[in-house]
Amino acid sequence: MPTVRRSVALLGATGSIGTQTLDVLRREPELFELVALSGGEQLGELASIVNEFHVTRVAVISDAHRDTLAQLVGANVDIVVGDEGLSALAASADIIVNAVLGFAGLPVTLSALKAGKRLALANKESLIAAAPLVARVRSTPGATMLPVDSNTAPSTSASRAHRARRVTLTCDDCCSRPRGTVSRVSSTNFAARPRPTP
Repeated sequence: MPTVRRSVALLGATGSIGTQTLDVLRREPELFELVALSGGEQLGELASIVNEFHVTRVAVISDAHRDTLAQLVGANVDIVVGDEGLSALAASADIIVNAVLGFAGLPVTLSALKAGKRLALANKESLIAAAPLVARVRSTPGATMLPVDSNTAPSTSASRAHRARRVTLTCDDCCSRPRGTVSRVSSTNFAARPRPTP
């Protein structure tokens, strides 16, 4: 039976999850085709990815980023800007990898699920900040949400367990606090906490 090649939109391509996803795409070119991507401030790295994979659709943060990237890639590359651009790309492929940092990843999650796409989610803020919205669009026919990061796996599982009575979410920096004190930390003093120096 012939293998079906699936299109991939990698949103957040220059971060850790993005670079790991690119490694998979390089190893499995007969299974996956990268058709769209986005990145933050690393425009040189983004241009290298565009040129290596022959990507024709890219989202960037601002008009200034678009102008800079346009000088680094071919004229055939469609460069879109901001949340609207990310949302459009999130509906443009068979598989959407959401590795966008922070709350900026929410439009990607919502658009991918509304479009009935397979969402590989590495953006926990989508679930933490907007769980009811995500749950609503997750019921779209064809929509699938898979965790691709240890931070999203518990949240994704909890969102499937409709009868969960309690969910405990941790954060990456909890190891910098003395054991037993994290539950007493308010959001205000947590943001101002000292961070360990390397």
